[in-house]
Amino acid sequence: MVCNRCSSDKPESNFGTYSNGNGKGRIYTRKQCLKCRTAFRNKEKNSECSLRCWRKKFSKNKEAWNSKVREYRLKRKLSGNPIKRNCASDKYRSNSRINIFFRAEVRRIYGTICSYCFLEAKTIDHVVPLNKGGLNEIENLVPACNSCNSSKQDQHLTFWLARKAG
Repeated sequence: MVCNRCSSDKPESNFGTYSNGNGKGRIYTRKQCLKCRTAFRNKEKNSECSLRCWRKKFSKNKEAWNSKVREYRLKRKLSGNPIKRNCASDKYRSNSRINIFFRAEVRRIYGTICSYCFLEAKTIDHVVPLNKGGLNEIENLVPACNSCNSSKQDQHLTFWLARKAG
């Protein structure tokens, strides 16, 4: 096997394994060799620029801490690799709100019956989810009941219907 960190070809016994934690699932082979993994772990623990070390170093002087953080953020911004918030839905958030006009138009076209189970619909669902490339357009919006909308989540319609039927 080839280590994805040092790119050296080593026997599989040098990589180790891991499982999904409950003891019932598959056992997977790690992607880094044991030597690279321990070196990275030690570097991470002993790193002087780790957040934990920074907090210890600047815990008594908040202004020094704030200036260091500002300097770090500016450096990242100028390098073209800015710090981004760690929220999975942020990249879709600007598109995720359904316009009031669209809500009214969807209700006018389809009525207030769920498109999936024909009960009363209280929500609007994206047929192709936003995170799979769908858009906030009338062609992609249908009325749905709370149950269908929450069980479909971000799945494509065909996969969700197949899973629901089977």
